[in-house]
Amino acid sequence: MKVTCLILFLLVSSIPCKAIYITSGNDLVTQCKASLDLTAALEHDTALPSPQEQRDALHCMGLVEGVSETLDDWTFIDQQSTETHVKHACIPGDVTLEQEINTFLKYADSHPELLHQTGSSLVINALTEAFHCKT
Repeated sequence: MKVTCLILFLLVSSIPCKAIYITSGNDLVTQCKASLDLTAALEHDTALPSPQEQRDALHCMGLVEGVSETLDDWTFIDQQSTETHVKHACIPGDVTLEQEINTFLKYADSHPELLHQTGSSLVINALTEAFHCKT
């Protein structure tokens, strides 16, 4: 049994692993600025940003939208239970993704000392600060 476990461990530990990349606040600021550039180019029918800038823009949009939807889910869960103590936001239904991105960029500009943190945690902080729930 010990030999089998040792062989299994050696096999599993020899599998190459792809490094996990976490988006920092600094990266997300650049990506979200690219998303605003892309949106403006599409709205005004002007030249599109480079393919890399378009990928950056889409990454920002996906991350901010994902965090926003998660915060909405947490709000729903919190409303169902008095024992939940989750930090969340109450984002009005008419707030657009572009407004959420601008909210993040404003927060990042006001808190440059935090930009080494993960982008998703900064988006949570930005949206919960801007759209805090009334208790």
